[in-house]
Amino acid sequence: MQKSPDQITLRFSEIVEPDSFSLALYDWKGKKISTAAPQMVKGDATQITVPLRSLDQGSYTVEWSMVSEDGHPVKSSYIFSVGQKSPEVAQPAEQQPQMAWPAILVGLRFLTEIVLLIGCGLVWNDWLSRAYRVPELRKFVSYVWALLLLLLLGQLFVYAMSIDTVTLDILLESPFVRMVLIQLLLLILMAIPNMVKGWYLGIWLLLGGSLAFGGHAWGIEPVGLALAVRLLHLLSIAFWLGALFNLILCFRKSEGSRQPALLTLRRYFLNVLLISSIAAIISGLLMSQMQANWAAIISSSSLWALLLRCKVILVLFMLLLAWMQTRRWRKGELLSRDMLRLELIIGAIVLLAGVWMSQINYSL
Repeated sequence: MQKSPDQITLRFSEIVEPDSFSLALYDWKGKKISTAAPQMVKGDATQITVPLRSLDQGSYTVEWSMVSEDGHPVKSSYIFSVGQKSPEVAQPAEQQPQMAWPAILVGLRFLTEIVLLIGCGLVWNDWLSRAYRVPELRKFVSYVWALLLLLLLGQLFVYAMSIDTVTLDILLESPFVRMVLIQLLLLILMAIPNMVKGWYLGIWLLLGGSLAFGGHAWGIEPVGLALAVRLLHLLSIAFWLGALFNLILCFRKSEGSRQPALLTLRRYFLNVLLISSIAAIISGLLMSQMQANWAAIISSSSLWALLLRCKVILVLFMLLLAWMQTRRWRKGELLSRDMLRLELIIGAIVLLAGVWMSQINYSL
């Protein structure tokens, strides 16, 4: 541009909260230039402007950050020039090396999600199968409870560190923070002793389903349908992975070469794995179609699209392993413990890809 602009205007695909938005302007030497406070565009809550004083000729760097509608922090930058471009554009002088808080948040969310889903699926599969209880399960669940408490508190801390302006109002406006607070409340309710079995089963189901309310679903219309599909997807994965983990624990308990007690549960586990895998695949396809469209996903080279393709390939590989295991079991042979572990590991990788996808822009 030949003349100095009067303002910087940014347009987003969702409503912007001014309190969660920050912008910094740097000249070609990396020196910060003072700007006025961001302002909403009247009549359009998806646009925000920052008034500018007259700028000299040269190149300028704009850095902005905000908390997205679905609750995760977003940062980006771009360069523009007034008149002739500067030969060199220095890094912002006030920009200090920061910890990779968003990456740490992805890691914590992944660990929390896999612990929640496996815990939910394991407890429910153990109750539904009835005929084959794992005696170590109660002790195992107590360890899971303590781990979840630490992970949830860690998520709140890292999330607060990953945004520039931290206030109680901003935190409570985030769907992600509200989801974590609800999960903490459910953990407290789970710690109440001597309740009926249905109390703990219900809390585990709520914990697994609560993950549906902390991702991109809030930015998809209609929101109710998007949340319902995501809820089905997560609970299907919970029963799928929980059944695999339950089988691994059953292997540890079983003695002898034929494992007769485990073979009595063949029909139950085959039905659970079949139904949950089909439900997970169908709901996953619906989620992808609602967020984008498959033609764009196939042709796109964005990170979100690449992660989705990896998820599809890995899920197909899990189905292949499940089919091989099913053939062995129907022939009266024992399941392969190594294949079960491999399937569980692949499922964890699929979850990691899903959490990563929920933290990045899915526009194609």
